Amino acid sequence: MEAPVTADQARSNIARSSRTLAVVDWSVDPATVAETLRAHTEREPAAFALLVPSRLPGLDWIGDPKASCPCAERQLSEVGALMRRRGLEIEQGRVTEPERVAAIRDATRAWTPDRIVLFDRPRLFSAHPFSVARRVERATGHAVERFEVAPANGPVRGLVHRAPRCATA
Repeated sequence: MEAPVTADQARSNIARSSRTLAVVDWSVDPATVAETLRAHTEREPAAFALLVPSRLPGLDWIGDPKASCPCAERQLSEVGALMRRRGLEIEQGRVTEPERVAAIRDATRAWTPDRIVLFDRPRLFSAHPFSVARRVERATGHAVERFEVAPANGPVRGLVHRAPRCATA
């Protein structure tokens, strides 16, 4: 039988683990995000920082710039709780400004990651030279791994893509 891990040993293990910055769209399924990050730790132990940009979809940016903050805060809480239930170490988490590239660049200056993962809704043109992942790579110097995750309310159906709406209820 193995001896229990002391607090000092746990801190030492975290210090040797990789650091992953997870950037999560507020509209995607939080369980899929948490499970994907848990699967990553099977290959390599990791400590995480979570960012949830309070993005405004479509033309909503014309209206109230803080309209999606409640949904971003709810997503941060849900993903964090699901990660903790899976035994994942979260060093920090926060809701950020809507502009993802600037928010990620600022976060990497305060908390240096070994890896950046972006959890986003499926998009028609996600691999073009001006995609968020490519812009983040240029702005931070870190490679970005992008995961397409279905919206929390189910997959998009039909030919017309509708941007998610933040319901504060």
